[in-house]
Amino acid sequence: MATRLLRTALHDVLLDPCDTAAFRHVAEQAQRAAAVAVLESDQDGLAHWTLPDDVGLLLPLLAGARAAADLLSTPARTDVRACPAVDCGWLFLERRGRRRWCSMASCGNRAKVRAYAARQQPD
Repeated sequence: MATRLLRTALHDVLLDPCDTAAFRHVAEQAQRAAAVAVLESDQDGLAHWTLPDDVGLLLPLLAGARAAADLLSTPARTDVRACPAVDCGWLFLERRGRRRWCSMASCGNRAKVRAYAARQQPD
């Protein structure tokens, strides 16, 4: 349930950056993740934050909150778009300004088929 609430709040704040309630919820979960994160060093001596396995079933929630905070703290957050398909609701990163659908193989193809069928209808 908590993971779904985080997903919904992230969805809302990405589509409406002024949604302070949604941002607050994502920030609270991100702070929980930061509180348990451990700074570790890899083989090359590069440091990175990790979430310990001992958080148990909270690991997916905290990992999602951490990733959400990373996205919201970068300029890429403004590149997030919502798929315009009526029955979709997915978000995707659009960096080049040419992509319209979350996936051309599903939503884009269905939209093209519907448009083609509509054009074929006699007037």
